[in-house]
Amino acid sequence: MRNMFFVLLSVLLFSACQFDKGYTVTGTIAGEVEGARVYLKRIELMEPVVIDSAVIANGHFELKGQVDYPGLHTIVIDCTPAGEESDPRQMYASNFYLENSDITYQGDIATLPGYYYNPKRQTVKPVIVGSKTQDLSDSFAEQTKPLLQKLRELDTRYMQEYLKPYFDEKIEKTELGIDIVRQEREVMAQLKQEELAFIQANLNSVVALDKVRNYFQGMYVDFTVDQVDEMTLWVEPHWGTTPLYAQLKEAAQSAKRVALGEKFKEIELLNEQGELVKLSSVVDSGKYVMLEFWASWCGPCRGEIPHLRRVNEAYAGDGFKIISISVDSNDQEWLQAVGEENMSWTQLRDPKGMEGAVRDVYNVYGVPTCIILNREGRIFKTNMRGAYLDAFLVEAFQR
Repeated sequence: MRNMFFVLLSVLLFSACQFDKGYTVTGTIAGEVEGARVYLKRIELMEPVVIDSAVIANGHFELKGQVDYPGLHTIVIDCTPAGEESDPRQMYASNFYLENSDITYQGDIATLPGYYYNPKRQTVKPVIVGSKTQDLSDSFAEQTKPLLQKLRELDTRYMQEYLKPYFDEKIEKTELGIDIVRQEREVMAQLKQEELAFIQANLNSVVALDKVRNYFQGMYVDFTVDQVDEMTLWVEPHWGTTPLYAQLKEAAQSAKRVALGEKFKEIELLNEQGELVKLSSVVDSGKYVMLEFWASWCGPCRGEIPHLRRVNEAYAGDGFKIISISVDSNDQEWLQAVGEENMSWTQLRDPKGMEGAVRDVYNVYGVPTCIILNREGRIFKTNMRGAYLDAFLVEAFQR
């Protein structure tokens, strides 16, 4: 019995030591970095939070502390000369999963990823060793690398072969664009399938939790309410008592407002005569309706309007309706743009611009974007612009 007591005591002491150990990040940076500041930041939804810092001496730095559970963090190296205000052009950042372990970080300041993209600058990610959570994330990234490469290639084709002729020469290569979009959808479906399988196989890892949360954040939700609830329950047994789960639940509630299959939400908007009208008064039953969010000051929005004019002319008689909803802050700029662009379909404006119901109800945090409602007024598709919209219309109306 006494021996059993000492065995249990040893186990408890070992566990306590493991928890108390915390993390140590030992960094080695090549290049001109003497005196540069290093910040360890915890990645949050709104803005990263600094949890530790150090100064590079003889090419080395060390960060120490403790986290309650593994999580996505970033190491920022600020090479702004001492005494000057921090310059983002001289800052370099690398994300990784921090956990309570001994971690090494190695990189060259000449090639570390910077805050600003520079096509002439070759970038190489730092070598980070010692975090099993990061190893898991890297393993999945390697697994899906071929699919991501295909998506990059298709995206490049879409930009060069479809968008560039459209914006530079006013030429619409509709069939080519649709073909690229269909290929992209197939690859995206494969990637989604692999990601969901990875999540279910690693529910005890924060990497899986983060992937679920990523599905719920942002403007586009490609899941139904039931699917959102189901995925939330997947991770509850492992994360239900943590603040991370509370954040996930909050993101899920926001996502469910614009989930697939949900009835469009009623909001009040201004029409061109300055009258407040309900959205339901212009959403026609029995038609596919596109809620198109834009602004007069948005270059990509304005660039898309000629395409919308063509689409409206081609499909309005078949049961397709466009409702453009502006987030301009005043009527004058909005109405002037409507006239300049000859937007002959339904025009509305959120009276509070980007701070109104368009943001709070429809999760629109940027423009251009759109939501397609089916014939019953339920959310059917999201982010349908350019050739993506053409592909949807060709399939919906069997042309």
